[in-house]
Amino acid sequence: MRRPRLDRRALAALVLLTAAPACRETSDTVTAADEQMAELVPEHMRHLPTTASDDERWARAQAVSEAHAKGLAPRPGRAFPEDSPEARLLTAIEHRLACRDDACASEALGRIRAAADRLLPALPALLEEQPDAVLIEAIRLAGLFARKDTVAALGQLAIGGSRPVRAEAVWALGEVRDPAGARPLVRVALSRPEPGLRPPLCRALRRIGAAEGVQGLAELIGDADPLLRRDCVDALGDIAAREAVDQLSVLAMEHGDAATREAAVTALRRNRAPEAAVALKRLARSGPADVRKLAGRPR
Repeated sequence: MRRPRLDRRALAALVLLTAAPACRETSDTVTAADEQMAELVPEHMRHLPTTASDDERWARAQAVSEAHAKGLAPRPGRAFPEDSPEARLLTAIEHRLACRDDACASEALGRIRAAADRLLPALPALLEEQPDAVLIEAIRLAGLFARKDTVAALGQLAIGGSRPVRAEAVWALGEVRDPAGARPLVRVALSRPEPGLRPPLCRALRRIGAAEGVQGLAELIGDADPLLRRDCVDALGDIAAREAVDQLSVLAMEHGDAATREAAVTALRRNRAPEAAVALKRLARSGPADVRKLAGRPR
């Protein structure tokens, strides 16, 4: 007697019905922790798509930090002894992150400012092994208060942090204005950073104004954006060092773009290094025709 054939669709349904309870049990176990954490985040932020913008991800990080500040969730990242300056500064930062309006944020910053002598020496410790939301607030404090003791940590974040962290670290290094901060910025410039990071790099290197930053500015001058190129050439005019004069001389003599050559001569005329006057005389004698007249004008 032949066995009746089982329809393939019926067989598939039977397999699904048999496996479903086990699948549900596994799924419930895997997602339980995620759902518990998600309750701490506003509903519209709980399931960000992979294409979520940086602003959306930042908002979610801010919501999680607010939960930490309220004691609703354990803090991720590096822990510090209770009542230590690092722990107190971390608490102050998380209270600021929890603010929902400018008045609250300003008041939180005022409390940090009032206790700056006790709290801010702890900043270097908070610039590592912390969530991005905390890192960014700590970076902003380092820039706002021009903390030179944070330059090494800021340099590491500018090189190896996430995209929003890198941008903030580049800005802060420019605000601190320590020549040691130019070295990591040059490394970032030489690494072919994303277009959005190049103008902040140029501004930061200009604010530092150190000879160590000339190589980075020279790299950025190779960018296709004429506005960025002009700004970086102009920045070389602020650096009273032989390295900057040499770079400007090469640009004035050899660059293929007439506007860039003219900007280089203008920057040389503004540069206060002793070598700048010699370079201008040389350009007035033997430079390209379009720069001779400009180079020969009295400074």
